[in-house]
Amino acid sequence: MNSAPATTVPQSPYPNAPIIEAVIEIRVEYSDAAAAAVHRAAFVASLSSEFPRKETMQRHEIQVEVSPEGPPQVGKKETAGGWRLFNEKSDRVLVLLSDTFAYSHMPPYTRWETFRSECEPLWERFVAACGPSRVSRLAVRNINRLKFPQGKIDLHEYLRMVPDVPEAIGIVNSLLFQIQVLHPSIAQGCQSFLRLASETAIDPQFQPLILDIGVVSEGSWRSDDRGVWEQLTQLRDKKNELFEACITDSTRRMFA
Repeated sequence: MNSAPATTVPQSPYPNAPIIEAVIEIRVEYSDAAAAAVHRAAFVASLSSEFPRKETMQRHEIQVEVSPEGPPQVGKKETAGGWRLFNEKSDRVLVLLSDTFAYSHMPPYTRWETFRSECEPLWERFVAACGPSRVSRLAVRNINRLKFPQGKIDLHEYLRMVPDVPEAIGIVNSLLFQIQVLHPSIAQGCQSFLRLASETAIDPQFQPLILDIGVVSEGSWRSDDRGVWEQLTQLRDKKNELFEACITDSTRRMFA
């Protein structure tokens, strides 16, 4: 087991945060799905000045019909799954699916307080317009791009979450590593996923790795329950703890 350098957790946001996308996601249910679809379309139309560009998201379904009289019949069905809305600068993205409200903060990242203060009023307007009956799942997620120097490096100098690969296996050319962790101290249905993955280098000076951290809580909340945002803030705090637990001071200096 390799020992990792001591950590010094910062008290304020990093000046050059490596976040390429931060997401707040709220999964919902409706008592009347057909009416909700109509309300969502009207809600999307009402946001045209704030989010002037929109993309329709398609949902693909494969249907298999089995008959004793012949081979299975496979059919494909494509339906409108929802919308992806972009603000004028495309640094904020709102995704509305049949069961999901998700708000993304693209680079440059500011801070949680700003992110939440933008998302929460949108959520309240969504609830008033679309009337979800309950919230069943909450999640926060940060996708980070870590840019390491080109050439041979020891990842243990930069990361505390690195798989140990025996030398006999050879030289690692690509990496995909994931773990899931339970957090019953937050909620019974709370868990996180941490993914570390290689990415094709665009800048020849750096070799990038993606550190993707998401924290999810499943339960049942009223759509107007203030506890939704208290829980989301708890998930965000846990996400930050996990990020700091994954990196070393050598990596932190890259964000200064």
